[in-house]
Amino acid sequence: MPPRAPSPIDGISSMDPILEALLEYFDSNEIKRTFRDFYSSYGAAFSNDDKDDKEYSHRTYEAFVYYEGLFAKEMESFCKKEGVTEEAVVEALHLGLRGKGGELKDDEGECQAVDEHGDDIRGLVSNLLAALDFSSFAQRMEKEEKKNKRAMEDAEMLGL
Repeated sequence: MPPRAPSPIDGISSMDPILEALLEYFDSNEIKRTFRDFYSSYGAAFSNDDKDDKEYSHRTYEAFVYYEGLFAKEMESFCKKEGVTEEAVVEALHLGLRGKGGELKDDEGECQAVDEHGDDIRGLVSNLLAALDFSSFAQRMEKEEKKNKRAMEDAEMLGL
């Protein structure tokens, strides 16, 4: 990936190129909305206080799974567009979250930079990282379930 020009985001003098590209990519209204819906459905699905309302729990979990799929597709699209791996994106997010090399530090060295819309970049990076980590976890779990299902089918065919 070629080096980028200085960051157009207020208060940031330098930024990891992958992180900058990711933030620019997520600046699209539709993608921001998808991410916001993903994150709110995540919260609703896993912090439901009304444990007796099974229908509500099921609906919020279904919404979460739907948005998790959309988010995973957006991340795949971003990685293809930029020619980077998901691991490189995760590393860039970790660097940004820790403020290494000034990526998310303002002129005073504080990690409280905001983008042109006034959104806290550090919070966005933290949320993106959490969503990416969960997306990867969910994909691994799905693969494991498929593998276990195949193993059980094979065992049944063999009469075990």
